[in-house]
Amino acid sequence: MSEVVRVAVDAMGGDNAPGEIIKGAVCALKANENLDLTLVGKEELVNEELSKYPDVPKERCRVLNATEIIEMAEPPVAAITKKKDSSIVKGMKLVHEGRVSYSTAAPTWTPSPRCSCSSPRWVPSTWSASSA
Repeated sequence: MSEVVRVAVDAMGGDNAPGEIIKGAVCALKANENLDLTLVGKEELVNEELSKYPDVPKERCRVLNATEIIEMAEPPVAAITKKKDSSIVKGMKLVHEGRVSYSTAAPTWTPSPRCSCSSPRWVPSTWSASSA
């Protein structure tokens, strides 16, 4: 059996978030039994999207609430400095604390034929790692 890969996913980043991000996360979980995800974002919205997938392996998928969102037009350094409760900041904090090995956001998801979901076929292909 392969080593479990623990990844934080910014559920609020990218177009059509969190819906499209959750679709990709669910497909990735189904395609990779050694994947453990923490979806970081507005808990109520993320759980609402997750409820559309009753067969999601809940033992390998959890939600971490993040109350702030960094908007596309915000200067990045100022945003991560001011918005400590944003999904991307909290995801990277999980890496720093050693609770996950990687943190990823929407731009790193690419199409894959390995996913058998009826929704768009997405699985993570590259991970943004940070030293703890």
